[in-house]
Amino acid sequence: AFVGMVGFVMSTPTMFLLGALCMFGIAAAGPEHCYHRGHVEIKHEAHSMKAGETCNRTLEIEPGSNCLQCTRAKIQAPYVVIPFFERDLCKLIYTLNSIAKYDRHHNFGNIILMWVSRSPMHQYAGRIAHAIHKVARTRHVTVEDYSQRLNSEQLSGWKAQEAMKLKIAKLIPTEFYIVLDTKNTFGRLITKKMFFTECNQGIRQGRTQIWGLPAWHVDAYKASASLLGIPVPSGGHWPTSISPVVMHTKTVLSLLDHLGENSLKICAGRLCWGFENKATEFCLYHLWAHHQANFHCIHAVNANPHMYEDWNRIVLWRYDYLPDRLGTLAHAAEAPRMPITFGAEANALIHLAPWQKRQAAIHMQNLYRRAGLYHKPKTERNLQTFVRCAIVGSLYYENVTKSGAKKLTNETHDVVDDLDSPPAKLFFSLVPAAIFATLALSACAAARRTNGWRGWLRGAAGGPRGVVASGVEHEDSVLLAC
Repeated sequence: AFVGMVGFVMSTPTMFLLGALCMFGIAAAGPEHCYHRGHVEIKHEAHSMKAGETCNRTLEIEPGSNCLQCTRAKIQAPYVVIPFFERDLCKLIYTLNSIAKYDRHHNFGNIILMWVSRSPMHQYAGRIAHAIHKVARTRHVTVEDYSQRLNSEQLSGWKAQEAMKLKIAKLIPTEFYIVLDTKNTFGRLITKKMFFTECNQGIRQGRTQIWGLPAWHVDAYKASASLLGIPVPSGGHWPTSISPVVMHTKTVLSLLDHLGENSLKICAGRLCWGFENKATEFCLYHLWAHHQANFHCIHAVNANPHMYEDWNRIVLWRYDYLPDRLGTLAHAAEAPRMPITFGAEANALIHLAPWQKRQAAIHMQNLYRRAGLYHKPKTERNLQTFVRCAIVGSLYYENVTKSGAKKLTNETHDVVDDLDSPPAKLFFSLVPAAIFATLALSACAAARRTNGWRGWLRGAAGGPRGVVASGVEHEDSVLLAC
């Protein structure tokens, strides 16, 4: 606008035209009406919290695309679903802020957060409101409280989370929804091509045949196939059972119907029984969708190895303590291009040595810093706080512990204590001193070989021959002084 006004005043057509193009580009860049810059009201209801306004955005087939006739020409921007509980609260802030920062063109629709915990949500209402206030300026956010159902059905938290990632489909009005975990923080601009083809098919990342996946995922696919009553596919390209995952809403509903899960209960049919026998929500969906007649109308398999490289989705897993994982994390922290998503599972550092824990924490902190989500100075105290927030997941959990409502596990203390242990501190704080001492002793030794201690000290003191600096006359004392 400034360039355009200057061009108009100076009667410069080129500058005026540039100003007009700038204004047109800003207007076309995205749905500006979806951004609310003032205070966002958060409404507290009996078992939910709501904030923000719906941003109506459709994803259209790109012109000139060679698409199947059964694909949809237009689809609504997919809902985003994230389950969480107490130890996810701090990580949730980063993940929601990353969506607010990087989903500038609203390729994501509204967000549904699912509180899956034995504690009632109102105990953490202030923390949750703080987590959603920024992203609620860009879209509608709903927080659903499932603590009562969890307590009444006596289910474990992880089992309930897996079930609700599927059962939430009953509340989804869009054709697709995307399941995230709190550890799926975005590191760069969110584009449609990350999750959908130009023909509006949900992308399923394909890594290899099922039998070529890590053993845990192979077992999950076998158990899921057994629960569904279908054979395990011998070919094709299949993903591991991790988020993010694009899910077709009607396909999820048909899966739930097949398993007898049509009630409002978290687990009413065979779903939780399957989870107890190593089935997972994502393996169930991938297998069920693959066996539908319309699979190629709703999904496309991306077997491009470059898209599936580890640094495109960096997750530090609790039981993934192989040396190459630290190397991958270090590479991602320094690579020119940020990963699509990154994060750490709770207590992911528990099996690492103290020096490895520190290196992993520093690399992860650098990723959050490079993503523009973390701005605190590089101090020891800030590193400790960051680990409790984004890796251990105990920062806000500890605040409740002080009031006696919750209790931290011993392994959480182990991780932080190891990071703050005397050996680790000594190793990283004494390295400069050790280097300086080595260089100083080397210089002393070289001087002694050349002129002897007395000559070297006399030269250093600038005194006449026979006078020893500082009154030192014995070579042993000189060595000690050095």
